[in-house]
Amino acid sequence: MVHSPPGWNDNGGFQMNIRSLLYWLARILGDVNAVRRGRIGQRIVRRVAGKATGRALRKTLR
Repeated sequence: MVHSPPGWNDNGGFQMNIRSLLYWLARILGDVNAVRRGRIGQRIVRRVAGKATGRALRKTLR
C-alpha cells in the first residue's frame, strides 16, 4: 500500500509543498505502524469507509 509522493510529474520533476509531503509521510508511517501492531485490516476498512463517506458527501453537497 505504498504510494508515490504527491507532486511527482511524468518527466521526473519534483513539485511538492511541505504540507503534502508531511501528510504523505504520515499516511505511510500510519500504514507501517498498523502492520507492526497487526491492525492493517482495521486500517484498510476505515480508510475505505472514509473515502466512501467523502464521495457521498461530495455528491450530496453539489
